[in-house]
Amino acid sequence: MSIWLAFPLHTRYVAGMPTKAKNTRTRDKAASKKASSYHHGALQEALIRSAREILESEGYEALTLRAAARRAGVSQAAPYNHFADKAALLAAIAAQGFKEFGAAMRHEVDAAVDPEARLNAAGIAYVAFATSNPGLFKLMFGSSVHQSSGGIVPSDTCCCAVSGTTPSTVAPELGCK
Repeated sequence: MSIWLAFPLHTRYVAGMPTKAKNTRTRDKAASKKASSYHHGALQEALIRSAREILESEGYEALTLRAAARRAGVSQAAPYNHFADKAALLAAIAAQGFKEFGAAMRHEVDAAVDPEARLNAAGIAYVAFATSNPGLFKLMFGSSVHQSSGGIVPSDTCCCAVSGTTPSTVAPELGCK
């Protein structure tokens, strides 16, 4: 028996004849789909964004790591690569909220000229942030996530430290301390 007879005809190499082309198009499409869905890229930010959307639309009770993962379009286990538990996710959301809150207050205070206007601007920015982000505001100021998370939200993310808007910087001429 010849060695050529042991192999099927389509796998034989015949000099000068083209070999049978494999269907690489389907395989490449499947491989690229798998590769693109394997790594998210900015998963931590996507989870925080998804969790904030849930927090604002459905409330604190509806927010779970699974729900955030579902909304971000990733597996239920994916959040655990970035957050140990729900408290860690909430602390990250609160830290981001404090940074945004501080930036909003700083922007309004810097736009005002005299001390009284700066104090009013700080108050208006405070209320504006609270009314435009009620779920986030409640998480930041109405929960114990800061204490229960083991100090994940550092003190330098506090709105006063980030924005520099302590009473003495807003209206030093009024004698505030």
